[in-house]
Amino acid sequence: MLQSIPLFGMAGGLLPFCLVFVVGLNLAIGTPIVALIAERKAVGGDERDLGILARHLIRSALPIIIIGMIAGLPILFSLGGYFSPFFVRILAPFWLVGTIGGLLLLAAIGGLWLFYLTGGPAGSGKRRSWHFIIGLCASLFALAFLFFGQLLPSFLLTPSAGFLENGSTSAWEVVFNPTLIPAFVHSAVGTLAITGLLAMVITAQAKEGRRLQPREYYKKAFMYGGWWALNATVIQIIPGVWTYVSLPAVTKDALLGGPVAGWFVAALGCTFIGVLLLLKLLRDGLVNRRATMIVAFILLAGTLLMHVTTMCINHPATLQAARATAGGPSSPQPAGIPGAE
Repeated sequence: MLQSIPLFGMAGGLLPFCLVFVVGLNLAIGTPIVALIAERKAVGGDERDLGILARHLIRSALPIIIIGMIAGLPILFSLGGYFSPFFVRILAPFWLVGTIGGLLLLAAIGGLWLFYLTGGPAGSGKRRSWHFIIGLCASLFALAFLFFGQLLPSFLLTPSAGFLENGSTSAWEVVFNPTLIPAFVHSAVGTLAITGLLAMVITAQAKEGRRLQPREYYKKAFMYGGWWALNATVIQIIPGVWTYVSLPAVTKDALLGGPVAGWFVAALGCTFIGVLLLLKLLRDGLVNRRATMIVAFILLAGTLLMHVTTMCINHPATLQAARATAGGPSSPQPAGIPGAE
């Protein structure tokens, strides 16, 4: 059973690294957006407590993001073993896509750090304007990184990926593939849900630790994080269905009735249970650390299982097996698939 989990049995027990990397990557994208909106709501309104939450959120997210990037290094080196040699042949002609994505990620993390440094007590109007411009740039860099990060994974789910050979697939075919936009929207909304979970966790932790803020702050901050986590998770249904509709028939078969169906159903089950518990938590207005950690763990488990599902359906051997089961043509095949000559 463990041998069938990507990055666990096949690459030497890297599943914990994958979890940290996925969380860090999602926070790098969602944190600047959620924090920027919180600070905008805090300026000149009745939501001034959200400005405090925004700083606490960034301060908590940055170490997780950095640790996540470090955890991603062994995953990157092991992918050659999981997808090799198909993975290597994909990266060879499209190395520029990965380079641009990496630079955008560094810009997003750097912008988030500057956004935190320029925040704090209200200063002059000019300083505050620059503060929000930096936050907006960090958010845009994060979304641009996510867009570039979705190019190759979404392309691998299209029928054209079966013809991928060095020099036979152009960059435009990768960019203009039918699953890119729905997959991008689906992933972007998911990052907001995970960022909302972090806001809930740090608020509940602070409430049961050293209470440095009034009691009303903790409930308001907790509900704000919960609002993001709940609504983003539920809204994900729309781009999720959109993504499924855009998939080719062979990938749909692998997802619902093939070798990855178990991971997909487990991901949906964890997400459904997590949403129900989150609803009860928010309805009761209970800022409790233990209950919040349980909800966060279940929802994160659903997120990780969904990433495992995505990696499985991206694997060429899975798509080849699905084609054979469906009785579809098995050639031409991407170079490097076991059995392809």
